[in-house]
Amino acid sequence: KQWYQRRVRGSGEACEHSNIPLSITCDPPSKIRITHAVYGVYSNENTCGKAYYGEGTCIFETSFTVMQERCDGQDTCQAYASNFLFDNPCGATEKYLTTSWDCVLQLGDCFSPIFF
Repeated sequence: KQWYQRRVRGSGEACEHSNIPLSITCDPPSKIRITHAVYGVYSNENTCGKAYYGEGTCIFETSFTVMQERCDGQDTCQAYASNFLFDNPCGATEKYLTTSWDCVLQLGDCFSPIFF
């Protein structure tokens, strides 16, 4: 594992069908490290005004992995809230992407991250 020094923490949302991506930028030499990501309707309290009242959950289960693979280690990253990128977890319900990240400096090999 790598040790990291966190520089900046951020979060944001992108709404399906808005044509506005979730944009993440870290000032060099910091790199993006995704800490949380969900595509679907994670909570009925969101900036997109989306709600889900159907049976079961409306979450694409591997959202976090998709965002990690797309953004981790980059200076900048964009992702649209779309079924093309994440698959469709709940039919015709309009969804959103919510993501949190840290901008980190990689310090070297070790056992766990350090945060300041």
